[in-house]
Amino acid sequence: MGLISPHCAVLMSGPFGVTGWSSLIQLLLLHLCLRWHLVTGVAHLLHCVNDYVLTINCSLSMVPSEYPSDNNYWLRFERLYTLYKFDCMLTKTSGDYFCSVKIHNVTPDHDDYYALTFSDLDIFVISLCRTKNELENCDHLDEEYRPSMNIKPNAPCCLTVSHNSSQHHFSWKGAEEYRFTGLTKTLTYQLQYFKTRDNNDANPQEINTENVGYSVGDEEFESGTQYTGRVRSSPNQASYKGQWSDWSGEVHWRTESTGKGLPSKPFVFGLEKVIITLCVIMMLLVLLCYALIKKWKQRAFIPTPARYFDALYSDFQGDFKWRAGHTRIYPTLAVMPMIWASHLLQARRLLS
Repeated sequence: MGLISPHCAVLMSGPFGVTGWSSLIQLLLLHLCLRWHLVTGVAHLLHCVNDYVLTINCSLSMVPSEYPSDNNYWLRFERLYTLYKFDCMLTKTSGDYFCSVKIHNVTPDHDDYYALTFSDLDIFVISLCRTKNELENCDHLDEEYRPSMNIKPNAPCCLTVSHNSSQHHFSWKGAEEYRFTGLTKTLTYQLQYFKTRDNNDANPQEINTENVGYSVGDEEFESGTQYTGRVRSSPNQASYKGQWSDWSGEVHWRTESTGKGLPSKPFVFGLEKVIITLCVIMMLLVLLCYALIKKWKQRAFIPTPARYFDALYSDFQGDFKWRAGHTRIYPTLAVMPMIWASHLLQARRLLS
């Protein structure tokens, strides 16, 4: 059994405060002390997360007091209500211990792959084990570890970005391993994008969504700028709990330049459409007016012989009755050919 530190024993034996606030603070301190308690002289802090498929990753902080730091330690997992158990060998890195283990050594093409993964009802007892006097000695660290409450999902994949209709469209896929689990419908995603030159240090934009896609308007981006985007996932903290996954692979793109002094791209596109429409309407109006004027001129023109009578008006001052006896040849009226044609007809009749 693990030993309780003297500090925790003092908190447990001392009287609880009378007021509500003091009692609450005392209980909180007791909880923290018990969480960081001594197991056979070794202070420890255990943190285990799993991908809710097959893998558990644990970190353990402990300061040896009775046993040398080069001792071999391992974590033992025992599934409640079954005889199944497995060990996870601890490796010391940067002062802490770390281990990673698969509960079953199977691949996705195995017939029982999804039957062997974690389930909502799984509960494990985690113990810290070591060898002492050539005997295995184990102490419980967590008697009720629930994988469904300690999930770090696998990162989403296949993030892409496209542009049309004055919007940037982001799309990605959830981890393929969750397609037959209840987790896949309860994941929430966080999309993050930022200027590449800022390297995510200056005001990255973050968007939370439950969908595997999101659209952002052009007005949210600067023109002619290089951007970087990525996405991660997390349980919804309701039926499943845990933390954010690692970030997906990054995607990079450059926004189009709108030119100095020019309005934003959506406004430019709208203005171009208006100008083109007005030009087409003006051309149609010009063609219509030209056709109407031409048709009106054709109807209004009536030929007149007035120009053939200019010489007569000049010789007779407009008095044709008084000048009826006078004879004059007017070539413009083609009178002589008509007289000669009359004489020729009369001569032909006499000869016949």
